[in-house]
Amino acid sequence: MGLFDIFGTQDQQNAAASEIAGIRGGLGQYGQQAEAGRGALVQGVTGAANDLTANYGAGQNALTTNYGAALAPWTSVFQGAQPGVNMYANAVGLGGAAGGAQALDAFKTANPAYGFGLQQGTNAALADAANKGYLGSGNTAMALQNWGQDYANQQYGNWVNRLTPYLQQQVQGAGGIAGVNQGLGSALNANQMALGTQLGGNQMNLGTQLLGSYTGQGQAGMQGQAAIGAAQANALLANLQASQNEWNAIGGGLNLFSKLAGFGGGGGFSGGSPGGGALGGSPNWNPVSWVMGGSGGPNAITG
Repeated sequence: MGLFDIFGTQDQQNAAASEIAGIRGGLGQYGQQAEAGRGALVQGVTGAANDLTANYGAGQNALTTNYGAALAPWTSVFQGAQPGVNMYANAVGLGGAAGGAQALDAFKTANPAYGFGLQQGTNAALADAANKGYLGSGNTAMALQNWGQDYANQQYGNWVNRLTPYLQQQVQGAGGIAGVNQGLGSALNANQMALGTQLGGNQMNLGTQLLGSYTGQGQAGMQGQAAIGAAQANALLANLQASQNEWNAIGGGLNLFSKLAGFGGGGGFSGGSPGGGALGGSPNWNPVSWVMGGSGGPNAITG
């Protein structure tokens, strides 16, 4: 800095420009780093979401497979009981005439000794009637008819009762199937709920971190702009200070000149008026009249 730099503002302007450039450069780097950080956050959360979804998907597949294996036995139980259930429906008349005929055929097939038992009962009834002496009576015929009907109803009812376990079996199979499906549904629901909770939590954390990043960048920008404003204000103040220095210098020069020219007190070295300046002359000396040779001017020095 030179002696006369106090009358200029170039140094201050250069310093302010450097400061502003540094602040703007810093803000630019901050913005780049902040943007890179936000990109890394988003990328990380996206990658985590993909991994979570894949892992929970693998868990869901495992659940479906295992519950499917647990379902198979119950399905077999349910389906295995179906023929017996259908036959029971036919036997009690739910299958119509065709179903009833199928049930009767099945009854005969399932009871091959039915005819033998019927014949044995008939023979016993005839022998009893013969012993009592009314073998050819109408009572004997009625007794044989009743015996045949009772025997048929009893045997058919016993056969139908033997079909009821199929009903119980199918109910158990249906209950097992329902339990497995309910368990699978609950497990899948828990799996998806956990996935959703984890993904939602990650997104909330991401939002919080992004908010902090943008907030921090905004605060840094505000502080940077304030610093730029301060640097610009200092540069403007430097202009004012330089102007002040110039006026101070001018005022000091005029003051010195006025003292040398006799505006101040004290006698001169020539015959001027009492109380003149160093060159003599009146305190009310006029520099114009001095130049023109008036009172207190060059004539006064020689007069």
